[in-house]
Amino acid sequence: MRVGLLGLGTVNTAVARRLREEAALLEGRSGKRLSLAGAAVFDLGKPRDVDLSAGIGITDDAHALATSDSVDIVVEATPGTDPARHLIAAALDAGKHVVTANKAVMATYGGELSALALAHGVELRHGASVGAAVPILELLDNALAGDRISSIEAICNGTTNFVLEQMQAHGATFQSAIEEAKRLGFAEADPSMDVDGWDAVFKLVILAAHAWGAGVEPGEVHRRGIRDIAVDDLQRADEIGGTVKLLARAVCDGGKVELSVEPAFLKLGEHPLADVGGSENGFLINSDLAGTTLLRGAGAGGDPTASAIVNDVVALARLRAAS
Repeated sequence: MRVGLLGLGTVNTAVARRLREEAALLEGRSGKRLSLAGAAVFDLGKPRDVDLSAGIGITDDAHALATSDSVDIVVEATPGTDPARHLIAAALDAGKHVVTANKAVMATYGGELSALALAHGVELRHGASVGAAVPILELLDNALAGDRISSIEAICNGTTNFVLEQMQAHGATFQSAIEEAKRLGFAEADPSMDVDGWDAVFKLVILAAHAWGAGVEPGEVHRRGIRDIAVDDLQRADEIGGTVKLLARAVCDGGKVELSVEPAFLKLGEHPLADVGGSENGFLINSDLAGTTLLRGAGAGGDPTASAIVNDVVALARLRAAS
């Protein structure tokens, strides 16, 4: 099966490297040979940290690659909702399987894109859109498929983790912590999506869709970011043996699903997510048969996100091999 990459940033560079360097491993596990057909980028002149020789083309025409007859699986890892949404739709229309890491697209347009995939008899997979290397969506879809899930709590944004930790441990101001996060690569040049809670909202909406089939719009989620958290608040939390985290929470009660993203005090040693920090993500799921399930691990970065993407690619190859 031939794979086309939309975007060649940190994530898809790691995907390309895995497809090139571990071809035998992936073929043994999937039953299909997985080859890299090409990559679409915004800047053809930018140096790339991956070997794309041996006839693998780089183009700036993403639509052409997404719909090309030489591609079976399209892997989308570009920022924002546009043009990503339209490229995914074009690929599905052309009968291509799609694997995406785009949480904003899946939270906002996941329903219509999933319907489009179904109409064309192809798969739309997005395990990388929540939790990166933490297989939370796979858990909800498969391991807990027979359970009634009552709640999900998540620490799922590394930027806010880092900023709050800097403020609590070192007395940094919000702005100085943000600048340090940018310097170290933990925050974007404009970190608004993270610190205002939108990143966590997108992920929570996707979790709710998998847990309950809930079609919640991101704008309907109760959301409060971390801009108004003061150093004094965090020092007080430290004094009483706790910490403050941006907590994403979904509760299903009597068929009604309520979602919220807001700062919360978590007691160290008592709440299982209290010590989730840095780029680590943690997910706490309560269900009737399994009880309490905790998943935590690398929730951001090129390699962890590539792990989830390649897992979805291998799953698609296995389906083709079994058909």
